[in-house]
Amino acid sequence: FEARGGDVGVGLTLDEILPIDGSSAGINGCKTFGVNSLLPSLKDIYDEGRGLFFANMGHLHKPCTNKNWLTETRTDLFSHHTMKAEAHRVDAFKEGDGPGVLGRMLDVLEDYGLAVS
Repeated sequence: FEARGGDVGVGLTLDEILPIDGSSAGINGCKTFGVNSLLPSLKDIYDEGRGLFFANMGHLHKPCTNKNWLTETRTDLFSHHTMKAEAHRVDAFKEGDGPGVLGRMLDVLEDYGLAVS
């Protein structure tokens, strides 16, 4: 598990990572990735074909370029603090009054009569 350019990644040591075969995703340069060994169920769910991972997602409400992003977006795309807050909110148009995407998903499941706690 190496970061781009061969640098060792930060956070977990190799023995703390459960490897996941990412070759089937067809992503150039991503043959293997991993999850924290304290979360084996995430690996199991992925291996069973019941889960997926999103990587390198940004927060855009419409396409833009490096020349027009400042006038075409509602978010400071280069602020870690802002991007973190937007990722938690997951509401590009700021239309919702809910706590975030997971909270809204739980509300929908609850509306269908499912237990969410």
